[in-house]
Amino acid sequence: MIIKFTGNEPPARYYRVGVQGDNGTGCLVFELAAEQGGVSLAEYKPFLKMQTPDLSFADKDGNLEITPDGDGVLRLRYALTRAVTRNRSVDMQLQFEDYSAPGVAVWQTAVFNVSFAPTLPAEGTVADNNPTILQDHEKRIHTLETAPAPVFEAQSRFGFPAVGAAGIVYIDRDANATYRFDIDTGVYYVIGSDYNDIKTINANGGTD
Repeated sequence: MIIKFTGNEPPARYYRVGVQGDNGTGCLVFELAAEQGGVSLAEYKPFLKMQTPDLSFADKDGNLEITPDGDGVLRLRYALTRAVTRNRSVDMQLQFEDYSAPGVAVWQTAVFNVSFAPTLPAEGTVADNNPTILQDHEKRIHTLETAPAPVFEAQSRFGFPAVGAAGIVYIDRDANATYRFDIDTGVYYVIGSDYNDIKTINANGGTD
């Protein structure tokens, strides 16, 4: 997610980023003018200050990847760690510090909040609260696994089952012919063949 500041103000105060408990796959990119009221932020050390609303977590992290500001824009990339994302909501603030002058010069952005979507353990919550969903899923898998193959091949038509099934293509490899079984008449009908004189095959044997 990219957050572009105007001065020290972010475009919004609240952001939803990634999933709670995520580790290192998400990141925040901050963009702001390198010059702020006569202050050159490129000469300052950037930090990201973080704190949960209930004060159970607080950190000041200086591990921000800085992109050169040739276009007058300072870009900072921060990789979200598990220590951060394990919290549901975190208040954040960029702080730039200069130690070259006597004392410490500090420039800060306004505070903004980042929250993370909760995870949903599939084998726990879903199974307990939605048992019919899993039962239907397992039923459909069983149907697919036990359903007859859509294509039945035999060396010749005499290898076809006495009673076929609808929706299956039967292939006679010797004759290079394909058939379908009509469940109403009990007859195999040619649907593709190199032999025009063979029209149908009776399930009990013989041709018509």
